[in-house]
Amino acid sequence: DEADRLFRLVSNAKPSDFTQSEQQDLDILIDSIVSKERGKAWRRDLLPGKWRVAYIRAGKDGGGLDRRLPFPELPFNESYQRFTKDSVTNIGELLGPALRVEVSGSLSEDNEDSLTIPKRFRADISGGNLCVGEGGSTGCIRLPISGLGTFDGVFLGENIRIGQNLNGTGALVVQTRVQTIGNP
Repeated sequence: DEADRLFRLVSNAKPSDFTQSEQQDLDILIDSIVSKERGKAWRRDLLPGKWRVAYIRAGKDGGGLDRRLPFPELPFNESYQRFTKDSVTNIGELLGPALRVEVSGSLSEDNEDSLTIPKRFRADISGGNLCVGEGGSTGCIRLPISGLGTFDGVFLGENIRIGQNLNGTGALVVQTRVQTIGNP
């Protein structure tokens, strides 16, 4: 199906890996998926986990993701989002996983009664950290960052999700699942 095809095309890629022609093909595929998913059921149980940014379709005026801090697009850097049932953490590598920015806050559904796509969310970012080190040997310096973000979940599958930033440029992001996170 189309979602599987999209996953195969982006699963080992970074946003900067695609030629203009490939971007146009991806955009057509994404638009088809999004239009077919509109009004279908949103599965809350699939969102928790760590999701890697694989593709970004620019929004208004060519803008990318709404970020308070820019993350350099270097070959060894990745950008992630880690979702739980009620929180989100945005992770942007600056010099690979050894130096990264982690920005987090609460996550809530705009309308909990609505279980259809698109599914609107609010992320209330309450703080951030500049972190050095990997695994258990991490030291972090607090960053004074806060703000409210709004985005739509426009597709959610087992291994791929498509979201659209609403209060920034309107950029659309395709992410692939890195790991599943349980919600007790």
